[in-house]
Amino acid sequence: MFCVFVLVFLMLKRNKSPLSDWKIIISEYEAKIYFSSVEDMKIIKKIKFMLKFDDMDIGLDMNCFLLQHFNGTEAWLLLKLPFIGTYKGNLCVESDCSLNFLFSVTNFSKSNEYSQFRCKYKGYERRICEMHRVGYIGSKIVFSFPTKIKFPSPFLIIGARTPPFDRVEDRLIHEPIWTSENIIQNTNNITIINSTSYIFGRFYNSMMLWHIIFDFLIPAYSTIRNNEGGLMNQERIVFLKDNEFNVFESLTSVLSSKQIINIIDHKYPLYFNKVFVGIEKFEKEISPQRDLYDMINFQYQLETLNTEGFRELVYNKFRIETTDTPKNQILIVVRKDKKRDLDNPDDVIRVIETHCNNCIVSKIDFSGLSLQQQVSKCSSASVIIGLHGSGLTNVIWMQKSTNHKRRILLEILPYNYWCRNWFHVAANISGVEYFSFMNSYPPNTNDTYNNILCYSLKSQCKSIQCHDWIRDKRVTVDIKEFEKTWLKIQQILND
Repeated sequence: MFCVFVLVFLMLKRNKSPLSDWKIIISEYEAKIYFSSVEDMKIIKKIKFMLKFDDMDIGLDMNCFLLQHFNGTEAWLLLKLPFIGTYKGNLCVESDCSLNFLFSVTNFSKSNEYSQFRCKYKGYERRICEMHRVGYIGSKIVFSFPTKIKFPSPFLIIGARTPPFDRVEDRLIHEPIWTSENIIQNTNNITIINSTSYIFGRFYNSMMLWHIIFDFLIPAYSTIRNNEGGLMNQERIVFLKDNEFNVFESLTSVLSSKQIINIIDHKYPLYFNKVFVGIEKFEKEISPQRDLYDMINFQYQLETLNTEGFRELVYNKFRIETTDTPKNQILIVVRKDKKRDLDNPDDVIRVIETHCNNCIVSKIDFSGLSLQQQVSKCSSASVIIGLHGSGLTNVIWMQKSTNHKRRILLEILPYNYWCRNWFHVAANISGVEYFSFMNSYPPNTNDTYNNILCYSLKSQCKSIQCHDWIRDKRVTVDIKEFEKTWLKIQQILND
């Protein structure tokens, strides 16, 4: 790479210093140090850089300098840098570290045999790093550099949740591992990966559609799109550090035309010329002060921009062509679940059919359909109605609501279950209008103790004692109250 040095960051003169005149000249990918008066070559060998980068303290000694020119009085040193970004710190000559500097490197070196990386976000909770020329050996990322680097621990989290809700095994603890050796030359049976690659983890419950989409696929999709500007390049390789890596394979395969690889089971060492490690986190109120009981109050922070194009990518994967039907397709979600279901879906259907001549209403049980069928059914739906539960995740496949054709999700909530807005978020990022319905009175139960405890205050929905008890209820919809909500929706459909 040809590069013109255009920026001089620092020049200092010190009468008493062995190095009376020096300056740092940087390009977009490297730094050169110029000394105009060097009394003794031995002095150069005593130079050391004390650097601060993000939350890492680094000391670079002469192993990181390449002497490019020395004529007895002048010297040019090329400084090898491990990270792409802004450096600040001190240049030390013997015991004198009074020379301060600040400079930035913006691009990776293409002639460097050592590892380098650039990270997004400060702090390990959200950090994502683009790494060049790193190894994956013995289930650990290996970083090669001539001077020892001590990385903070944990360094980052490869899954989409932050502590304490992440998988502990997704945290890079005492990793990356530093080595001064050339990784390729000193590792037997190593496989060199030239394709752009990603190493991701996944949240628990990846067997559930909600969690595979919102705690993996959308974060992974957003990460790839942010790094590459889109998903047009399908030659990337995605590595999953997950014992359940093959669930929903037909859906996760939208991330690449190449098979997703379970890195846990990979037998041989790997060498990545370019790999992204880590994944976007879409949480509200990330804080290490939370405890596991706060999982009940977990809130997503997602915007339409984060998922733009995702639905269409899945449509294309399943070869689904979207068309508008003359009549409104209304889907009533039912479940084969003794604990959570609607007791009177037929009454709900009668209300809709009584008022809407332009509606075709049908019940749908997603558990009996393939994923492709689920996507296809929801892509043509005008309204989806269902009890709070995983089936409503399919709102993500509905087309966007427009003035020409409105799309609506109506979530039926168990009494006093107001504390999770997950499906409201899902509707918003999908461009679908959202309504909710809740009976105005509690259901009849034989559990007097929990009736009093969990229905007495609105705040009990967020309590560990009551959350699941309130949520996991069959609901008999108050038809008169439901009718009022439906007429508002029908007015929108008719506009």
